Amino acid sequence: LKNNFEFAMHAVKQNGHAIKYVSKELRNNFELVMYAVKQNGYTIEYVSNKLRNYREIVSLSIKYKCKNIIYASERLQKEYKYYGYILDFNQMKHDKHDIHKNLIEWTWKPENRDKWKDWRL
Repeated sequence: LKNNFEFAMHAVKQNGHAIKYVSKELRNNFELVMYAVKQNGYTIEYVSNKLRNYREIVSLSIKYKCKNIIYASERLQKEYKYYGYILDFNQMKHDKHDIHKNLIEWTWKPENRDKWKDWRL
């Protein structure tokens, strides 16, 4: 059953943490992982390293809880830090409302507008 996609999808739709118990191959399936992370952002911990490099998955996860950035690929951690998504990267104490507020403030600064146009989350 660990390798059965339909069974795994049904389980993940019920509870995102079910991704923890599926095979490594299925933890590398984009569709299944997206459902798991939508259900519960903490499930990024069980995602394959390849999918931890996908901006869509990581952004869903950090919207759930900022500290989930630690599970993102090194490249995405640097990007998020550079573009101001994680403004207090060391303490990681912001909740999702603070992140969105800080992101909005960051994007409205004149010096950041050009960066924002070239980079889509």
